[in-house]
Amino acid sequence: MKYKKIIKLDGGIYILEKITIIGLGLIGTSLGLAIKKSNALTSTQIVGHDLSKKHRSTAKKMGAIDKDEGDYKKAVQDSKLVIICTPVLSIREVFENIAPHLNEGTVVTDTGSTKGQIHEWAKELLPPNINFIGGHPMAGREQSGPEAATADLFQNCTYAICTSVSASPEAIDAILGLVNIIGSNHYFVDPEEHDSYVAAISHLPFLLATTLMSMNSKSRGWREISKLAGSGFRDMSRLASGDPLMHRDICLTNVNGISYWIDEFITELEEIKKIMSGTSKEIEDLFIDAWESRAKWLKGEVGNEKSLTDDLPKTGEAMMSLLMGDSLAKRAGEKIGQSDDSQTKYPRR
Repeated sequence: MKYKKIIKLDGGIYILEKITIIGLGLIGTSLGLAIKKSNALTSTQIVGHDLSKKHRSTAKKMGAIDKDEGDYKKAVQDSKLVIICTPVLSIREVFENIAPHLNEGTVVTDTGSTKGQIHEWAKELLPPNINFIGGHPMAGREQSGPEAATADLFQNCTYAICTSVSASPEAIDAILGLVNIIGSNHYFVDPEEHDSYVAAISHLPFLLATTLMSMNSKSRGWREISKLAGSGFRDMSRLASGDPLMHRDICLTNVNGISYWIDEFITELEEIKKIMSGTSKEIEDLFIDAWESRAKWLKGEVGNEKSLTDDLPKTGEAMMSLLMGDSLAKRAGEKIGQSDDSQTKYPRR
């Protein structure tokens, strides 16, 4: 099978007879919509499978898929590319169900938020003549389900790609082509490294938001506390509105990675607790260091990434606003209109 003839990266014609998307929630339906919007695979039939008949029907009505199929065998039969967009713990069962019906050379990929365990399942359950390549688009929304899907969900997001030893170069090209047409930027990473990295910047933040919401809502004073909660609390707790089942699966398949960063976070909190008993300069330096680190990240100075924003972050969006309020916001405002270099250096007194 010549995958370079199926999906090209050079703007040429994209030819692919059939794609199967398994799991028609937010990610799977958005993926179908993004492929359709690209107009790159106009001759391709997109078949969607989901255990929920309602999800299949909704995805089809939205135009994300051409055909909904409730049977695994019919869904993947003669498909050149199978994309699994189910919750992580469901992927093992999906592998078991589709393995007997995959054609030789079929490319199988997933969008799961953890990669190590999924790669182990792929080795165990998928035929050796199948090209498995793990994937993880770093995109999402608070809402879940096909109704929340959007064709622009993956625009300019990082799309992690974890290849396997058995995957052919042509199969990898096919996945790169897919990532390209939905508007994402590919990033090759080892499965274990992926799980550690996303534990730090994705899984831990969800747990922090959950803890913040849980701690406050369990308080005997929550009725009164809630009356004072504003944009800062809303922004910090936003991730707690994420899909509980998805995050359950993430935690169960990335215990080591998440546990490591929980310990690191506790260490940082303990250090902050000590600093709060110290001098005002120590506290200020802590917040300024974090401010400058975030500013450099947003400008793309941590590596060669494209700048995520041309403006400084609003103070209300940062944790320090919860602690120091308008004074830092006022001083941050002084930086507007200054040189690019000054945008990553906080104006110390």
